[in-house]
Amino acid sequence: SLLINKLNGTDTSGFHAYAFDLDKNGGAEPTDLSILINILNGVL
Repeated sequence: SLLINKLNGTDTSGFHAYAFDLDKNGGAEPTDLSILINILNGVL
């Protein structure tokens, strides 16, 4: 999906993957996706 591509940094549409670096460790990866899902679900 487009969101996964953006999170993986493989989308080159000008969107920067670090926008989803939610755990601030230098890149967007599955842990950030989990945090994002929790935020969207209202968990955090």
